[in-house]
Amino acid sequence: MVLDWRSLPGGSFAIYSEGDTATHEVGHWLALYHTFDGKCGSKGDYVADTPAEFSPAFNCPIGRDTCAGASQPGLDPIFNFMDYSQDSCMFEFTAGQTARMQAAWAAFRD
Repeated sequence: MVLDWRSLPGGSFAIYSEGDTATHEVGHWLALYHTFDGKCGSKGDYVADTPAEFSPAFNCPIGRDTCAGASQPGLDPIFNFMDYSQDSCMFEFTAGQTARMQAAWAAFRD
């Protein structure tokens, strides 16, 4: 796993310096994809309970819905650690993402 030290708490990356970049990168290490990797397709990030998202979110765009009209219900997962929202906006993994990380740990890291 690689991350820029400036994204750690107290770093100089302003809205990305609360430490959530590390959480995001650990998510990748444990087999998670970005929330927007599948765009508005049915597979999305390969986790069923993550709402579809066409493109990464920046800042904290409350109410954003980039897959409206694409038969993919739900607002964009801007609070999800696997998006690109600013750190103060991110605070969750879905239950499905948690299960995927646990399964990856058991299969590859245990």
